[in-house]
Amino acid sequence: MGILLASFFTGLSMLYIPDTLSLARVLGHTESQSALLISVNKFANGGGSLLVFFMLRWKPDLWRKVHIHMRVVVVVAFFGCLLYSIGVFGLSPTSVQPPLTPSSSPESVHVLPGLPNKFSSGLQWRWFLLLGSQGVIGLAHGFNNMYTDVLLARLTPASGRVEIAVLLLVLKTVGKGLGPILASAASLCERRCNSRHFLAESMLESFENTTETGSIFHVQETFMSVAGVAVAAIFGICILTFSFYPDLFDAYDYTEEKIEIGMT
Repeated sequence: MGILLASFFTGLSMLYIPDTLSLARVLGHTESQSALLISVNKFANGGGSLLVFFMLRWKPDLWRKVHIHMRVVVVVAFFGCLLYSIGVFGLSPTSVQPPLTPSSSPESVHVLPGLPNKFSSGLQWRWFLLLGSQGVIGLAHGFNNMYTDVLLARLTPASGRVEIAVLLLVLKTVGKGLGPILASAASLCERRCNSRHFLAESMLESFENTTETGSIFHVQETFMSVAGVAVAAIFGICILTFSFYPDLFDAYDYTEEKIEIGMT
């Protein structure tokens, strides 16, 4: 269960990457600022790992209560997904902004067709909410990653640690590839559904208005489709974790066995 959680959290962290550049542009930020969404996640990932390290230094047997900790972690990750959903929900044509810099003028800024050429500071709460959501998800990811490594070392005999470590690496790699694939699939499904809606509208509206409305609606729904996939996935993981994650109060610690053999 711990290995599957590690794979899932890796995929969840990668799920949002394809949309980071588009989100930054929508909220009036530059391409380089879009990297903050990824950086915050990775820094929080390291923070979660350090948290587990200091917890186990404080109480070495705390890993036996991992079923309690993992329940808290998946709830925290669910909260992070909800924050992301709130951040991308309800974006309207009037809230889509081109990036502006202090040295740029309205004439020098490249504006995409259908986008207003003005900057609204009211959108900044969405940007900080998205940064916070990535931090929360990264924290849960790092916490789970470190705990999984600790549990594999303590619960696996020395003869089987190489095999289980390879399995963990494979599943994490699959998770990294699965995240962007799920994001692309969600966007593709949303695009196909919206295309039928656009076709029906074109029979009632002019071509220009249909194109403008369609482009904004497509961006809006693409973000929400990815957020919906993430919320649904973490909700399913919450149910599995609360239902099946075992307690380890009576589990045998193979690292203690190694210490005893070394002393004899």
